[in-house]
Amino acid sequence: MRLQRCFSVRGNINGLLDVARRTYCEIVEDIERHVRELGQHHGVNVRVGYNAQRGYHVQVVSFLYQIIHANLRGYRRIASK
Repeated sequence: MRLQRCFSVRGNINGLLDVARRTYCEIVEDIERHVRELGQHHGVNVRVGYNAQRGYHVQVVSFLYQIIHANLRGYRRIASK
């Protein structure tokens, strides 16, 4: 969704928009590369997440989470109190 907005206007319509779009894509790629390098350096499985409230953020995926997620695929939601 976030990238769809960048590419909703066709290229070569506005030069500044093209430069801004290219710059935005390069920044996002740099963020993803940096997070990947951090994960490798610290031996942690991390990924870049995005939502409207938080914006870009780092998600740490633990081994326990991966086991639980793999075993509970049929369930839609896990509620906790």
